Amino acid sequence: GELNGYVEEIISGQKTIKVYHQEQTMLNRFDEVWNEMPANKSGLSAYETVILASMVESEARFDEERPTIASVYLNRLDINMPMQCDATILYAMPERKTQLYFSDYKYDSIYNTYQHGGLTPTPISNPGKESLKAAFQPEKTEYLYYLWDKNNNDGHVFAKSLKEHNQNRQTYGY
Repeated sequence: GELNGYVEEIISGQKTIKVYHQEQTMLNRFDEVWNEMPANKSGLSAYETVILASMVESEARFDEERPTIASVYLNRLDINMPMQCDATILYAMPERKTQLYFSDYKYDSIYNTYQHGGLTPTPISNPGKESLKAAFQPEKTEYLYYLWDKNNNDGHVFAKSLKEHNQNRQTYGY
């Protein structure tokens, strides 16, 4: 990985201490999890699969939704539709937010997947095992859209068409 062997020198008084960061432990764990992954059926390169998994990690709240969310993004890629992943904007913005406003969708960044096509240039989070699995073996769906069920707060609602998505937006208070 990019961080293998990364060492930071910390100067403390008269001593220079070399500290291996937690990144090395994280990379070792990532390698363990990576080696446990099933066959990659996403059609993406290994690096692109990690980027996809990072988006899934940032969007999903429940493990059982992760393969479906991965399928939405792959379906969008297949038809050259923008990813339109809110988490990519949140990642790009300098201040941490929990909610995006209309003006935020215009935020100028190469990570803004409302403005730039395809996947982000790098991962936007450290994907967990379940998100990696979902990216490796996404569900086969025709879904292109999803939104959070604000009425029941128990997961995402998926749609195959913009018409269906707009109906969901109305039903779920968006």
